Amino acid sequence: MTEPMPQDQSPTNAYEAIKQSDLLSPALKEGWIKLDQMRRNLRDAYRGLEKNEDLNSDAKTRRAQAEYDRLRPLIEDGARHLKEDILAAARTYEKSSHPRLKDYPINTSDVNQLLAAQSEGDRIVRKITARKNQGGPFRVDVSGELQKEYQRGLEQGGVEGASIIRGVHRACDELGVSVDEIANSLRSDRQRAYLDTARRLEQYTDSIESLAPKPPKTLGRRSTQEVGQNMRPPPFLSNLGGGSPPIAAQEPGHSTRSSKKRKASWK
Repeated sequence: MTEPMPQDQSPTNAYEAIKQSDLLSPALKEGWIKLDQMRRNLRDAYRGLEKNEDLNSDAKTRRAQAEYDRLRPLIEDGARHLKEDILAAARTYEKSSHPRLKDYPINTSDVNQLLAAQSEGDRIVRKITARKNQGGPFRVDVSGELQKEYQRGLEQGGVEGASIIRGVHRACDELGVSVDEIANSLRSDRQRAYLDTARRLEQYTDSIESLAPKPPKTLGRRSTQEVGQNMRPPPFLSNLGGGSPPIAAQEPGHSTRSSKKRKASWK
């Protein structure tokens, strides 16, 4: 188990320490490094555009958006997959933290063992439910009853003990009780270390940004001069006769005639 990181580390140093943690496999470390490199490349592209004096603001904005659109799916999909892989590793450690009998894993594909586990799980649930239905002044300690069954399975050993342990896991799911809650006092030091590793890996995923960095505001705004050029008032048609005031040029498809209908002469 790795030692906790010093509290006086800066956020950057703490982040780099997490990336190089011994709890991460080489493949996870490599994937994290590649993800950070893509983020760095995108930010470098933004900085390059900001410093480019040969492009106007519109061109810079278009290129920044294009670069964002190109790298965004790679970065965000990469972040999602990295989180999923780390959480999968955490689940593996968590399963290893559950007390079990040697040579008898908790998860099995053997049909007979699955049926035996189901039978034990049903028995445990019926037993606890019956005690709860009896009523009385004392409340039934469901977690305590499950822990006793778990302990009995560890002491029994062999195929029968393994079936009881698997049955307790099934009963926990049905009764809404956390396996960790009842198994913690039964864990060995090594199993507690596995659980600690699982929790640390889960926390590591909080350090992974899910979204790609967006273009900065300096690349998302057009200059005041360019905006002013595009907002000039429409040109006026000169009235060479000098009588009436100038008339604004009409947009295509619009008529300059009055919208009032001419009155018929015979009315």
